[in-house]
Amino acid sequence: MITLRPWKGTKNTYEADITLTAPDGRKVRQRVKAPVTGKSAAERWARAREQELLAELLAPPPPEPLPERPPAPTVREFAETFLACCRADRLARNTVTAYDVHLRVHILPVLAERRLDAISQRDLVALKNRLVDRKESTAAEILKTLKCMLNRAVKLGALDRLPVEVDVPRRVRGEPVAYTPRETAALVEAATNEGPMALAAVLLGLDGGLRRGEILALQWADVDLERRTLTVRRTLVQGELGTTTKGHSEETIGLTRRLVSALANTPRQGSFVLMTDKGSHWKES
Repeated sequence: MITLRPWKGTKNTYEADITLTAPDGRKVRQRVKAPVTGKSAAERWARAREQELLAELLAPPPPEPLPERPPAPTVREFAETFLACCRADRLARNTVTAYDVHLRVHILPVLAERRLDAISQRDLVALKNRLVDRKESTAAEILKTLKCMLNRAVKLGALDRLPVEVDVPRRVRGEPVAYTPRETAALVEAATNEGPMALAAVLLGLDGGLRRGEILALQWADVDLERRTLTVRRTLVQGELGTTTKGHSEETIGLTRRLVSALANTPRQGSFVLMTDKGSHWKES
């Protein structure tokens, strides 16, 4: 609503009294001297001013300011979070152990107090210089751990984006080293002299292709001598049982005749295939 009144006794100057009511019930009133002369001109000016006030009244409120983002954690602080997430995701124990060693021995001595969002190419150069005496494959795995940790920081919201691109050299796989026939025969002969359990342990590696941790974790429930098969379900790492490393998948393999014979002659002293006389299963050392 607009009301025009003469401005303080004048004839050609007017006061505009503008009153508006918003849809939500809010009211706005403005009483102001029209900057023009003449009633018609003052009315036109008041109508225009009314539209301006209406637009202001209907405009959405300004957005609330975003909360201030806390500073990014340091590499040392986030390392514990990263390892905890790896354990929660049930990554293979070997993988988590490798990440832990890479962080403690190689990454933290260089980057411990650096905030995640402040890691630069200069920091990567310093880390690579520290690894210059390491094998290329070892250095690549350490850089891969750092890259994995930074990606996890972005996923968890500790970082908005990666602060630096970590280039991991492509791993060059060398030719596998295998025992010669003479070495294999000598190893089997020595194990045979030690007894059937030692022979079974050696043949699980030679004929079955099991890794050390898988050999130590093998249980009789995993062995089927009638079908001449065994299933690899577990591995032993640092004295603790875990799932197999490759995608936690189980693998059933066939047994050679001499491996079946060695297992059949191995005394069953407990749930594990390789047991000590005191009733405990073999450990890594």
